[in-house]
Order: sequence, then structure tokens, then C-alpha cells
Amino acid sequence: MKFQKAKLTITEYDKKNLSIPYKKLKILKESSIQVSSFSISKNIAFSILTKENSFMNRSWEIFSNYITIQNKLKFNEENLYLTSHFLRRYRDFSKTSKLGEFAQGLTYHFISEHLGYPIVHDFWDFLNLYNPGNVSAPDFVGSKIENSDSIILVESKASSDPAKIKSVFKEGQAQTKSGKKLVSNSYHINSTYTANVEFHDIDENIPIKINFIDPPGKQKQIYPNGPNFDILQKHYSYWFFIIGRFDLVNLIREGNIKEVKNRGYEEEKSFLFSPPFEYLLPLFYEVDNFFYKSNYLNIKSIEIDKSILNLLSERQSSSTNDLYFKNEITEYSESFSDGVKVNFYEKGDSV
Repeated sequence: MKFQKAKLTITEYDKKNLSIPYKKLKILKESSIQVSSFSISKNIAFSILTKENSFMNRSWEIFSNYITIQNKLKFNEENLYLTSHFLRRYRDFSKTSKLGEFAQGLTYHFISEHLGYPIVHDFWDFLNLYNPGNVSAPDFVGSKIENSDSIILVESKASSDPAKIKSVFKEGQAQTKSGKKLVSNSYHINSTYTANVEFHDIDENIPIKINFIDPPGKQKQIYPNGPNFDILQKHYSYWFFIIGRFDLVNLIREGNIKEVKNRGYEEEKSFLFSPPFEYLLPLFYEVDNFFYKSNYLNIKSIEIDKSILNLLSERQSSSTNDLYFKNEITEYSESFSDGVKVNFYEKGDSV
């Protein structure tokens, strides 16, 4: 199955003029990363799972997200846009809600694939605390795989007005500053970021992009305590959620990696896990008054790198360098920086 992909521009701004009225922010650097319709869907689902990861029906989030993305985002050759007249078509509340979800999915991708922190988690769930609702805090915590007690804090914002970029950054900085006070006694915070996803529809001929502020006082990275296994086990359990392997969700969270391996297929460098047969049946479910096939994404299997499962099994890191994996998008697969590869059914494959 071919997924649409696009180039996502990343613009880094200097914080120097943030508090000076009428002074424009200076662009420090522009770069880009690749993003696919599948990865955005997956990232939105993961960001929801990190908040409500006890609900088994959350596996359907990735399917409904994908359908929404197909209807609301336009992958036009290299660039990514909102569909025609999107910003005028929806009422403010509905528009804000949809853009907020898209922003979370794109910010998740920015954290894992651009900043290089592949384990992305909801701020409150990372701390294992209930969100009181009246405390200002960032959306996400980003961490490495083997050195996950050294973290970054990231606030995700959505806007469609470039003129408001300074006010958006100021609000985000206030949230990350507040979050920093809550975690600084327990974790080494490398940096704090505000990512402002700037949305435009295709009629404007301006691609969607991510703007982020150069963090104050870039700190030296320190990795004192090694992996945070509870967070890692939760993260990899989300992959089993979205392929319907609920038998493996609790196993990996409990640390029973031996049994997880036993229920997969060992290959040279990875363990392969397929959705259950009933997950591939032509079940239908309703979204926005239309009915869609449950395996709409045609996920054939996921592969988890052996080094990941060995790390979770041994519960200790034997390396001073963090595990590194590259995000790669091919015609029938996508590999992610957390060491997981998703394989999709090709034309002619049998179930």
C-alpha cells in the first residue's frame, strides 16, 4: 500500500528579540524532514494513548486519524497543506480542535525525527501524575532510548497567522518553564522547546511548516541513570495496541519480554509481530457517517529491533552510546527512530 508523503520544513528562530516589541525574530536555520500520512496518523494515536493508555479501543484511533488526514491534509508533490478552503470551512471550535490534533501529530514527528528523541510521552503520564487541569505545563516529554532519564520538554502549538508567532512562543515558553520546575528535581532537562505548527491551506500556496524557538542556554547532555524502563515498556506497548495484539500489551508492560519474543517471529535483526487474523477481517466501523474497513491501513506486520527487546529483557544498558535508528519511508514500509519498522500489504499479498 502506498502512503502519501511530503517534505515538512523546520525553521529555527533565535529567542533574542522575543521580548522586544516590533522587533522581528531572526531565523537561525531552515531544514526539512519527511513525513507520511501513516506517521502523522500513528503519532496522533500515540499522543492519545500516552494520555489514556488503559483503553483497548484506542487501537482504532490510528484508523480514524488516517481517514481524517486523507480528507483534511493535502500531500501535493513535495509539500504538505490543508485541503482547499479548510481554514474558512470550519467553525472556530471545530477548526481549533482539528488543527490541535494535527499539530500534536506533527510535533511528535518533529521531536522524534528532527530533535532525535524517539521516545515521546505525555507530560503528566511521564511523571505518573494526574493532570490537575489548572497547572500550566508542556504537552510532551522527549527522551532517548538507553538514556531516558535525560529529557527535553516540548509544547505543541497550532496557528495559521504568522504575525502571532512571538505571542505563541511566549505562551509556550511559559508552559515549558512551569513544567521544568515540576521535573527538575527528578530529571536532567537538556532543553525546552516550543514548536509552533503553522498551517495554511493549498489555496494560499504556502506549505505547512514547524517553527521552533532556540531554547535558552543550550545545556550539555548528561545521562546519569540509564533507561527508564517503565516508560520504554509503555512506549513499545502502543505499537501492539495499534495492531490489535492486546495479548502482548500487558506482557511487555510487565517486563515479560521472553514471552513477548515467543509470540513473535525471530528474524536476523528483529522480531516480527503480525495483527491477529480477526483484525484483518472486513469489519466496518462508522466515522462521520461513512463506514470504513477496519484494516484500512493494510498493516501486515511490525518489526522490533532485537537490541530493543534485549535491552528491555536485560533491564540494563551495556552501551555508553544511545541506540540510533533512522526514519525511512519506502513504497511498502516505514521505519521509525525508535527501532520499529511497519510493513504494509503489497498488491497480490495473501492474508
